[in-house]
Amino acid sequence: MTSRHAPSPSSRGGRKSYLLGFSLVSAAIVSACLMQSYRMETAAHGQASFRTALIGRDAGEEAQPELDDAAERSAEIARFGAAAWSLVYLLGIGAAVGPRASRLLSGNLLVLVLLLMGIEASLKIFGFHFPSLVRHTSDRNFWVYDRTKGWYHRPDATGSGALSGPDHASVRINSLGLRGGEISLHKPEGTKRVIVIGDSYAFGLGVDEEHTFVRQLETFLNARFPEDSQYQVINMGVTGYATDQEYILFQEIGMRLAPNLVILIVCDNDFLANTEDFAYKRYYKPFFELDVEGDLVLRGSPVPRLSKAQRIKLFMGQESTLWNFVRSRRSDFLAPILGFLEVDTPRTSGMSEVQITTQLVAQIADRAGAAGARFLTINTAHRGERTPLFHELRPQLEHLGINQLGLEVFLERARSDAPNMLWDFGEDKHWNRDAHRLAAEIVSGHLFRHGLLLPRIDASSR
Repeated sequence: MTSRHAPSPSSRGGRKSYLLGFSLVSAAIVSACLMQSYRMETAAHGQASFRTALIGRDAGEEAQPELDDAAERSAEIARFGAAAWSLVYLLGIGAAVGPRASRLLSGNLLVLVLLLMGIEASLKIFGFHFPSLVRHTSDRNFWVYDRTKGWYHRPDATGSGALSGPDHASVRINSLGLRGGEISLHKPEGTKRVIVIGDSYAFGLGVDEEHTFVRQLETFLNARFPEDSQYQVINMGVTGYATDQEYILFQEIGMRLAPNLVILIVCDNDFLANTEDFAYKRYYKPFFELDVEGDLVLRGSPVPRLSKAQRIKLFMGQESTLWNFVRSRRSDFLAPILGFLEVDTPRTSGMSEVQITTQLVAQIADRAGAAGARFLTINTAHRGERTPLFHELRPQLEHLGINQLGLEVFLERARSDAPNMLWDFGEDKHWNRDAHRLAAEIVSGHLFRHGLLLPRIDASSR
């Protein structure tokens, strides 16, 4: 006897047709997404594989050339589309077959997923925006993971890091990972080397190479001392670096370049960054603490990579309006959930920002002295700089006998006397052409007046 609850042959046939049709449509959608991911991965990095089309590149593959950031973004979106529709397919199948409880759960989850996707699409269509994790800016397209410093320039890369002009900010990275033309670790005979260490101000974010502080300083030095040796000024600036990373980079490469003079550019955001292990809501970095004797102790090395779960949260924070609507809320009650949506949050050493920075500058000065070089540190003096931090730092450096030069008086006067010149980029406070040139002119004059380009007499002095 047939049960009154048993499905009729016609309903069973309709369900099979639904499952077959839904499966074919889903296979076509997922395949199209993966094909797009494959094409875009190949455009961004060179020849891809099915594995990279499916899950992206592992952190160990980040050194592959990234020729097109837009293509990389398209590949990420295509992978997300394939994953999202695969979830819809699985829930759709679950809602059609299996025990009643399973069908009920799958059906409810399917409705929820489709509702969230609909809200996401509506927010984008109507132009709603909430604070998001910005994608790579043009300068960061040169970055690759680095186990000792967090990130570093990809050797032999080329591209541009334009802001709002007038330069296109064309960039070339040499085989040592430094901005500029190729250089040898061995110092040529008759050459005096000056190394400039710092972050985006030293790197020259937004300006062409010939307009950077480094190139301008080289021009001023060779013009001021035409009868002297050839001066070669080397750019060791890396965008986003704090003093702790700059110290590590100097130990790894700078000392091997046999410098005659080392110039350290300190930015006001270095003070806090020197105490943290996570930067820009996406990058881990090393940091230092002070032991009971006041010596620096390295932490966070080797630098961790982002896990796959963190890479997913990074993608959502860059692309999803709904995700960022929730993530940007401020609520003590929802704090655990909101914290989960972040890639990670910085953990600080708890040390004094100025004290750590003082010790880092002192260590770079000591290492420069050990390499037979003189040392000078300057500040960026950008518009809106937190100059009181330097007022606290300078007496401590002076007590240690470290040469220093404050640029704030010069740049503040210049911005006041000639407001229409290219001091920065308007909304962006980085040095523009005229600020690079003025800083180089001031520093070259300071080096001349204080004899910092003369040969060292005592290797222990600074």
